[in-house]
Amino acid sequence: MGTTDFAGISDKPDGWLLPYNQNSVAVVLETKSEKEDISKKKWEDEIKKNIEIANRHYSKVTGILYNGKDIRVFLNLEEMELPASKLQRLDYYTKLFVPNSIDKSRIYDLTMKINNCLFLQRSLFMERKSARFIAQMLCNYTTKDVYEIWKDMGLVVKDKFGDWILTDLGKSIGGKMSNGARLSAPTFDAEFIINKMIEFCEKNRIK
Repeated sequence: MGTTDFAGISDKPDGWLLPYNQNSVAVVLETKSEKEDISKKKWEDEIKKNIEIANRHYSKVTGILYNGKDIRVFLNLEEMELPASKLQRLDYYTKLFVPNSIDKSRIYDLTMKINNCLFLQRSLFMERKSARFIAQMLCNYTTKDVYEIWKDMGLVVKDKFGDWILTDLGKSIGGKMSNGARLSAPTFDAEFIINKMIEFCEKNRIK
């Protein structure tokens, strides 16, 4: 990372990038040994403390907590739910604040999940499914994962109430809102949408 130091501050992170332009994204890094459990609150508090120091001059700070095998990423003080599972190049972390940017490393990870974990139950694939049921058809995959990738594909957005709805593109490929007793939700033909997800992820993955 950069060599610019925290002028006048003795308690420094292990690495940092403090751009000359304070409208740019700053990055702070805390590294631990592999034996350390970085899920512990004391390590979270440490990275957040350094983020707050950088926030004195930068409105956008990415904090990275890494122990050689596990990684946690914070955008200011909010932890990112699905960061790339491996440590990335610096530009990956400086672009996380860009609106609607596609997290290609995360998409690559999700592609691998899809390809490795699809259930081969043809009867299920022939039905129209919501994100919740698509997630159940995939191993180690959540409803949130499905919605996030549908959002990246431009098929769904959240309305003013925070509920997922179809975009015009989503409707154009056969998406329909469910009509059950529960809250209406976007649905697609299961086999068709899973193939589209795989196609999209493979197209956008890191080479």
